[in-house]
Amino acid sequence: MQQRNDQWLWKRNNERVVLAIQMSNHSWASDTRDLSSQLTLKQMNLATIEQIHESKAGREPALSPGQLAYVINAVAFTCQSPSNFYGLNLIDALKHQLNGSRVPSGAFLNHYEYGLSVLALCNSNAHVQANYVDVLLRGMRSDYTHRFGSDEASMVISAVACLLQRDDRFMQKFDHNLPARIDHLLSHQESNGGFGNVHSTALAIQALSAVVDLKNSIRLILEYSRCSTAVAKAQQWLCGAQEEDGSYGSLYTTAEALPALTSGTYVHNPSHCHVVNEGAEQSNPYINYVWEFFQPSARYIEIRVQAVNGRTGSVLYNETLRDVRKDTPLVDIVQQISESDDMFVYETEETAWGNVITSMYGIAQDGHSYSYWTIKHGPPGSEKPAHVGIDQLKPANGESVVFEYRVITHGQ
Repeated sequence: MQQRNDQWLWKRNNERVVLAIQMSNHSWASDTRDLSSQLTLKQMNLATIEQIHESKAGREPALSPGQLAYVINAVAFTCQSPSNFYGLNLIDALKHQLNGSRVPSGAFLNHYEYGLSVLALCNSNAHVQANYVDVLLRGMRSDYTHRFGSDEASMVISAVACLLQRDDRFMQKFDHNLPARIDHLLSHQESNGGFGNVHSTALAIQALSAVVDLKNSIRLILEYSRCSTAVAKAQQWLCGAQEEDGSYGSLYTTAEALPALTSGTYVHNPSHCHVVNEGAEQSNPYINYVWEFFQPSARYIEIRVQAVNGRTGSVLYNETLRDVRKDTPLVDIVQQISESDDMFVYETEETAWGNVITSMYGIAQDGHSYSYWTIKHGPPGSEKPAHVGIDQLKPANGESVVFEYRVITHGQ
């Protein structure tokens, strides 16, 4: 922190330093008792916006996928919205780079940068397309090694861990693949506990710690013990590698090592997005105003959206959206989903009750079989039928919205 300049920033790598601090101290960006963190966050945001606009004007080179992924991760970890970052959709910009890309070629030189990009989407709760996951799966050679060694393996493992934490159904894809990746990464650990250098050791600690955090997965229970042991040895080596001033030489290397010392990982936990000292915030209108200004995400809500074929029991869509602006009509929400998910296709029809869904995922309502799309909303598990159209329905924070295709009999 002492290396910040009079603009409350560092000379470069601002998003990486902010990300490292937040990974190490989850309350840093949300602690309203100390506005220095909000000042740094605001300055990082302004610097990022300026860089993006300068690149669009041709005065600065465009952000690489890796740079953009670091920005998105920093934005997500500090509880802001990457898909509505002061009017900029960083998620769409990253997906534009990912779509149609092969590794190594084009924008992605290796799977480190690709894994970091998928991790950014996952941490932002954005839709991760199946082909992105397939590229991660193909990222290993037939002998289960990575072309660029432990760093590449560490970042891909972190991305996979995020996907599994978000939805354990991904385990079907990574059942044998992930343990093989862990084997490969652990093969790089030296007898002294390190993984070659400070940067590689820190990345390995973060990846293995992310696996340890997957304690809800029965299939990975055999991995926890050896990952925990490897992390402890690596952290001991990392502590011994510190210089007299407590740093690890360069700002970039120190930023990478900082969260590793606290077992911080690149996998974002949404529960960490809360305001510290809420009583003080409520009793001080100025603090409340400043927090609203510095934290754009305070104007956003979180909802769960599901699409279910009740006739077959299949779940077509099931995601938690954390970047929905307050008081947004459901018609706008489903449009935003369809723009980020090519599979989410729907049709509507104007009726006396407002706009209603007539088709979703290619399944159209059928009057002959009395099969229609219905909408329920409310607290998860206690949803009730909506009595207005999607243009009038405005989900509240924490609500669940369920689109269900089902048979409606007389009187229902």
